[in-house]
Amino acid sequence: ERVDRATSSQLWRRRAARESMNWLFGGGRSDSPSRTGRADRLQDALAVIDDACARAGLSRTYPNRGLLADQVGALAEGFPGLQPRHALYPGWQHPLICLDGTVPIAHGGAGYNIPVNLWIFPSFPHPLVGSIPPSPLALVVTPTPGMVLKPGHPSVDAAGRCSLSAIARWAPRGSTLSAVLAEACAAFSAVPPVYALPQGHVVQALPSGQAVAHGGVAQAQLAEHQPPQAPA
Repeated sequence: ERVDRATSSQLWRRRAARESMNWLFGGGRSDSPSRTGRADRLQDALAVIDDACARAGLSRTYPNRGLLADQVGALAEGFPGLQPRHALYPGWQHPLICLDGTVPIAHGGAGYNIPVNLWIFPSFPHPLVGSIPPSPLALVVTPTPGMVLKPGHPSVDAAGRCSLSAIARWAPRGSTLSAVLAEACAAFSAVPPVYALPQGHVVQALPSGQAVAHGGVAQAQLAEHQPPQAPA
């Protein structure tokens, strides 16, 4: 009976947490399917992270979950190609929250979707201790098969990691995920960070929103156009 009560209590707490996140993502409304879906994915990812931390004897992470849910939910309209998930980040003992997918850009009169991972560290919204620059985020361009990173990009290094002022000057009480992604889109529109491989290499063209496996991570392919051709 005690076990049943404990299990029931755990399920009730998880359901209450999910309902709370649904409310945050929906702005207090229950008729926002995009935000509600993100709330469910974020809650599921946090539950996996909590379980991993418990098994490793680590403390519960992501203490500012209300703010995290609010900011991730705010991305639903401007960045529908990004979805929260859990994934392993180099050097960490447990999974982290990752916004995985694509961000839209415009270049040369055409629209493109650039594949990225936005990693959110457990210290969010406070900078990760020891990080350079001091920030709770890492934005990485993740080329899918058929793409290559543009060498010498002004905002993206050879590993795909992005250097943006919105990340370098992150302020816990004023900065937002939306502002970081908006700056990234502006930088990518000016100079696309990825190019299509030359002819002879296969670029998988998929409908908008469809995903393919890429190194164990679901990555959405370009929705409207292939990226520009790599320079010869």
